[in-house]
Amino acid sequence: MMATSLKHEAFHKNLECPICLSFFKEPKNLTCSHTFCKGCLETLLESRGKLSCPTCRKKTSVLGGDVGRLQSNITVRSLVEDVGTKGQVCSYSNQENESLPRKRNKCRKHPNYDEECFCLNCNKYVCCMCGLLEHAKDAHTIMEAGVHETEQKNHVEELSSKADAKIRNVDKYFTFIEDQRKKLHNVQEQLNCEIDASFEESVDKLKERKRVLKNEIENKLGKLKTSLGDMAKPIRKQIDEIKKVLDLVKDGLNFPLQTEALTSHKAMCQQLEELLNHIRPDVELPRRTAEEGEQIGFRSQGSDELQLGQLRQKKSKWVLRTAAPLPAGKRMSGMVISPNNEMAVGYVEGGIATYSPEGIIKDTILKSVKVSALHFMPDGGYVIRDNNNRISSYTEFCEKLDVTFETMKCEVVGLTVGKNGLIFMSYYGCRTIQVFKPEGGRP
Repeated sequence: MMATSLKHEAFHKNLECPICLSFFKEPKNLTCSHTFCKGCLETLLESRGKLSCPTCRKKTSVLGGDVGRLQSNITVRSLVEDVGTKGQVCSYSNQENESLPRKRNKCRKHPNYDEECFCLNCNKYVCCMCGLLEHAKDAHTIMEAGVHETEQKNHVEELSSKADAKIRNVDKYFTFIEDQRKKLHNVQEQLNCEIDASFEESVDKLKERKRVLKNEIENKLGKLKTSLGDMAKPIRKQIDEIKKVLDLVKDGLNFPLQTEALTSHKAMCQQLEELLNHIRPDVELPRRTAEEGEQIGFRSQGSDELQLGQLRQKKSKWVLRTAAPLPAGKRMSGMVISPNNEMAVGYVEGGIATYSPEGIIKDTILKSVKVSALHFMPDGGYVIRDNNNRISSYTEFCEKLDVTFETMKCEVVGLTVGKNGLIFMSYYGCRTIQVFKPEGGRP
């Protein structure tokens, strides 16, 4: 009887749509051979007539945006109609499922009782006797094991839904970045045509000038296009991590979870929550980067000076590359550019946040060091002044150097470092500037 039930249950499962979890209605095939309800696919149809398979993520083109034109799965449709007509497989499978409760482990303390309860405080399965005699007297929360497992399943399904939605949004973000790259490419092509038109007037004498101008365009717009490409890399890495953790979370429901496994599964769920909350693609940054490239134009000088022309900025204006808010509870005490064009921000409460040239936060270092002012040494090391006017030096690997600087007890105005590594301290009250060598000591 049990074997028959399992067969019917498997047959029933294969006739369910992976999206709505009901019998297929007008089943349609995607190019990847996966099958879904016509109505379910219509809800996933993108504006450009593309469908992303919920199972394997492969793209399917939909002619005219009409899902009904996709190939029907006649075999599945016939099976569903046959099951609906006879009404035997579904009812029999449901009866069997209801009559076959999940097998529980026996309690070690009370061998006659199954572990049919779950203690939320202890995070483990218990029998009803253990729940009443041991856990309830300590005011622990006891619930039926089946109810707990249902809540866990619902929680994972909710996480899965969030992850799918986030992945779809990021897919659109990648498409948006590619559109901006195409805009820059179109600008480059248009500029090349204008340069070629002027070049034909003085071919022999202007060839070298033509090469210089095109190299200048490639240098300016190429950097912007490369920057746009780099913007997708951290987001893609985060999405790969979300998919990896999501697979682990889903796999955790395929077998009974004991104490240690439950703890690990709960930690993975929390990790997935944190990853989903952390990923926030910045749509403005690609747009502003593309706008910066669109402001570059070409002005022909005719054939009088035999210079062909020159690149110019169409409209001079400041362009905001990115805006990154400070972490909650942090106050900025200083900001400085490193020798490799990265940025460091010091916090009064302690720590230094490092940012990439694109404005993406990379790491927070020296979290216990309270910063009133900071600067970089030529070799990439850090020079930090605290609230007591004490100066400390650190290597680029955040290792504190054993050097001291004899500073003055006056109100400090600024701290800076010269190209030769000399450290300058200016004082408001004393109207004095101290100059220290990197080795420390007296000024």
